[in-house]
Amino acid sequence: MGPNLFATILGPAKDSATISLVLTIVVTGVVLLVWRVADVQIDAQEPPIVISRIPLIGHVVGMMRYQVGYFEMLRLVTAEISQSFTSRFQADQRSVSMS
Repeated sequence: MGPNLFATILGPAKDSATISLVLTIVVTGVVLLVWRVADVQIDAQEPPIVISRIPLIGHVVGMMRYQVGYFEMLRLVTAEISQSFTSRFQADQRSVSMS
């Protein structure tokens, strides 16, 4: 990937702002594609994942918007999942300690 590739892709636009914009768009696209395609396996002993509506920055936006109240909102949203996880984890611990 040399300068000739950028000259071919960008054509007459060769200023640094245009190059930075194109590179930012390409890198963001690649990151989002890899993130979307990646298959994350969650171990049964791990707590549940809290998924945000906006990938990568959703939780930051929520913390900026709701401040400390955001954590309370997450707790309420994930309470059922957390209870299920906790009861499963405690049952696993009891079965291990009885063996």
